Amino acid sequence: MIDRAVFDPATTSDPARYRFVARRDLQVAAAPAIALDYVIKLPEGERHLRKVYAMANDHLFVADFIGLKESLPVFDAVVTSLSFPQ
Repeated sequence: MIDRAVFDPATTSDPARYRFVARRDLQVAAAPAIALDYVIKLPEGERHLRKVYAMANDHLFVADFIGLKESLPVFDAVVTSLSFPQ
């Protein structure tokens, strides 16, 4: 289910602005998840894009980050703090 919903730069108006960095499997609040990392070229400069997709209770949850690389640990801490009701 998650794979059908993941971000695809080819569906954007300017796919050439995106550079794929990594994909990794993880868990968010004990739920299966994946994280995708990209770099996007913006007029202001390059920014890092991370999308985390998690499946919990038959629902898909998406957490998005776009910003400076040094802020990624803050985003990761937010994702780590998530919980899903049982």
